[in-house]
Amino acid sequence: MAFNQNTLSDKNNKDLTDKKIDNYIEERKDIESSKISAQYAVGEVVADFVALLYRPKPRKGGFLAQFFGENGPYADTIVGLHLTRFQDVHVKVSVWVLKDKNGAVQLRDNNVPPVTEFIARIERPSPSREGQTALFFGRDGEDADAINVLSRSEFLDSLVYIRIQLAQEMSNIDDIKTDNPEDLTEKVHIMTKEEKKEFEKKQKFYKDCNLILKNQAFFRNNAVMKKLFDTTDMARFVAQKPCCCKIIGGTCDTGDHEVVPYNYGISDYAFVPLCRTHFNKVKNDEELGIPGIENDFITMSEFYNNQLTIQKLKEVLRLNKDEEIPPSRLREWAIKNDLFKLLPNRYLQQSEISGYER
Repeated sequence: MAFNQNTLSDKNNKDLTDKKIDNYIEERKDIESSKISAQYAVGEVVADFVALLYRPKPRKGGFLAQFFGENGPYADTIVGLHLTRFQDVHVKVSVWVLKDKNGAVQLRDNNVPPVTEFIARIERPSPSREGQTALFFGRDGEDADAINVLSRSEFLDSLVYIRIQLAQEMSNIDDIKTDNPEDLTEKVHIMTKEEKKEFEKKQKFYKDCNLILKNQAFFRNNAVMKKLFDTTDMARFVAQKPCCCKIIGGTCDTGDHEVVPYNYGISDYAFVPLCRTHFNKVKNDEELGIPGIENDFITMSEFYNNQLTIQKLKEVLRLNKDEEIPPSRLREWAIKNDLFKLLPNRYLQQSEISGYER
């Protein structure tokens, strides 16, 4: 059978080109690897982060480990693995399970060994709107088997702590010593997906309950406010707000920068913010030029009463500013301060139907 000489020539040229490309890729890998080696010694920690464990994926020749870091410091750590100098670099990956997917703490002290360790090649992380997914490929054999351990149902969507140390492709995993991080148990406050779902459900329910308290004037009851702050605190709080005329009338063109808390007498805690010019006008019984502003004063003062009371309650109950107040915590506080009788019946009935205790 005769072969076309041109075909052979083309094939040879293609083979030569492919070889040059392969050589170039290997050279680049060597260059990048040398850059990493210049910065880190084998066994040195490259990164630590907390993540949610996703199910590993089988790949030709091995397994792909996946760890999702939510937007914030841990996603930012994973972003660093996007850098070209980290691509195809081999590392030792150690994994500790902090909590299962339902939030049950699995790590009771800092001396618990990792659930699995493996040598893997860093792949470019996968970004999403919610965060970054770190990817590590382990070849068939011990490393792929160690990654496959993470496929067990008990580990899926759990909260894990990841430590990455520089390695080499043929490194013996036992030759790279890994110390337990000292602050492992401090990481368990981060929520899993299931915990977040439950938290969001609770927050929505608590918000509905707290709306009852707002509508039935619990937060602006003088007896409640007196337990949390005095009238001076209320005045200072209001003085940080813009002039009422700007909020109600849409403008305040006096040019005054000083805001004065004005108490218009219906309650010791009934303050509204006014610039110095409008404050003087009100004190001199002059018109402000905004129809019905006296009624608006009532609405605004009630709004600020609610705002400061809720802020102070969250401080007393040690809640984050974005958290809603749980009914059980508020009931305890009200009983302790002899204010339980002020809680509306509708609020008490509503807060009992969910079964949420905290």
